[in-house]
Amino acid sequence: MLKRTPRGSLALFFVCTLVGATFLGLLAFNTATAEDNPSFQAQGLEFPASIPSLKFHFKAKSTGPNQSIWGVWIAEDVGDTAPPNFQIDAAELPLPGPMTGTFSLSRPDNGWPLGQYRLEVRLGPKGQLDQAILLFTERFAIK
Repeated sequence: MLKRTPRGSLALFFVCTLVGATFLGLLAFNTATAEDNPSFQAQGLEFPASIPSLKFHFKAKSTGPNQSIWGVWIAEDVGDTAPPNFQIDAAELPLPGPMTGTFSLSRPDNGWPLGQYRLEVRLGPKGQLDQAILLFTERFAIK
């Protein structure tokens, strides 16, 4: 579900239930002007290179013991700037029980490399990203 929020912000909500855990998620981004508004394409959201940051907010209703939620930001195809499917950053948030959290990615000092990106949200054992299962993927492009 897509919702427009105050001051040019947009939010994308999702709900995922898997292995006894329910996650409510929100991808939010602020736009300074109408020209900065993202467009919706088959490959996902399309943002202008002027976008300052992306934030993914989530709420976990329940989890198993010793579990973490991971946010993995990936540059799928940014030309010669990085190899395909380059992992930009990953953050682990332990889930001791119901909680809320945020994964964010800010525009690099040299600006966004133009191209295709994705955020993967994963659930798995603490400290073991390689064993985490994929809950949600949000693809987006910087143009």
